[in-house]
Amino acid sequence: MKKRILLIIVLLMSIAGCGYYFYTKQIYSPFKEEVDVAVGSKSMPEISDYIKKGEEVDIRKVTIETDLTDKLSTIGSYDQKLQYKNREYTVKLNVVDKEAPKFIGLRDIESYVGDSIQYKSNITVEDNCDKDVEVKVDASKVNTGVAGTYKATYTATDDAGNKTKETINVVIKDKPEGYVTEKELNTLVDGILEKIITDDMTPYQKLEAIYKYVRSAVSYQDGTDKPGYVQAAYIGLTKHKGECYVYWATSKALLTRAGIKEYDIHNMNDEDPSVPGHYWCLVDIGDGWYHFDTCPRKGGFDGLYKDDATIKAYSDSHKNSHKYDPSKYPTIQ
Repeated sequence: MKKRILLIIVLLMSIAGCGYYFYTKQIYSPFKEEVDVAVGSKSMPEISDYIKKGEEVDIRKVTIETDLTDKLSTIGSYDQKLQYKNREYTVKLNVVDKEAPKFIGLRDIESYVGDSIQYKSNITVEDNCDKDVEVKVDASKVNTGVAGTYKATYTATDDAGNKTKETINVVIKDKPEGYVTEKELNTLVDGILEKIITDDMTPYQKLEAIYKYVRSAVSYQDGTDKPGYVQAAYIGLTKHKGECYVYWATSKALLTRAGIKEYDIHNMNDEDPSVPGHYWCLVDIGDGWYHFDTCPRKGGFDGLYKDDATIKAYSDSHKNSHKYDPSKYPTIQ
């Protein structure tokens, strides 16, 4: 009986010893269980990033057995094998999206009492991973029935939960004398397009027809007011004169009603960057965004469907006429 009890004690001690050995030699690790790295990173984490805080590890003796550099462009979890003191350790490398979306084209809005507002017009969102980012607009504090300045807040959230929030001013003005509705403008524009565009035209030919029409129908007159897109376009199509703001608005109206993607752009005023200087359009007919500027300028300027390099060359030699902030606009070809 005593021998049996002694045997059981020896057996239990052996099991305990094996368990301790297994814990100290197999389970315990000086390395973290997982490490996060931003998707799109150009390099892997440093060896020191894998080590638990407070652990004394000679990083010169740590080697990375698996090269996961090619995984940095794809969100997911991957096994990172490390070798240290003749033992192999596994750390989960989590490639995650940490970058918040970015608004492009978000700016203050001006409208008139009683008019509806298209809050998402001319606004895009760029994200490092997601093509379609959810955008919400909180305009609950805007009263379009009363002139004044209000706040509207935009929130963009990508699939990983990264969030961007920005607030703009919404300025509601009393309607001026001779005010024209957008419906009235569209009726006028559609009548013009029927005369200058045909169904068999290519997108570029439509661009060309609109460009030629605006250049011939509108004469440059400096010092005109900036009454808003609709009013300025109506002035261009009825009074046939105005400065760059009128040329831009007239072009925008024709392009939009012709079904051509248009994006507003203006240059940076060297004296006051917050005040727009020159206005023109960006257009996309299937090959990306290009400049479209119908306003006549010095030096034989041709603004019909020009790439960024061409416009920059002209701008550099003409007092930064088209110098703009690239962060506020989509990528231009």
